[in-house]
Amino acid sequence: MRHIWKSIYVKIRGGISIKEGILSLYTTVLGQTWDMIAKEVYGSEKHADFLMENNPEKLHMFVFSSGEVLKVPELPEKAEELPPWRQP
Repeated sequence: MRHIWKSIYVKIRGGISIKEGILSLYTTVLGQTWDMIAKEVYGSEKHADFLMENNPEKLHMFVFSSGEVLKVPELPEKAEELPPWRQP
């Protein structure tokens, strides 16, 4: 049994995000794809790779069924602003 202390439930367009400090859990809706979820959660499709890196066990899925739970950590602040070849 897993306890989530002081969780905040936030209803967003595609699913439900459960915030736990800096890590959130996202429940998918039928037909969503990685880029759709990244745009909804992070505001841009360009973060789909970050979302995929944090959910390696779900990489075999291209189109999600309803009820899949994804880990959605907060984006690093500075690293995402620079192109990969310019990041420290």
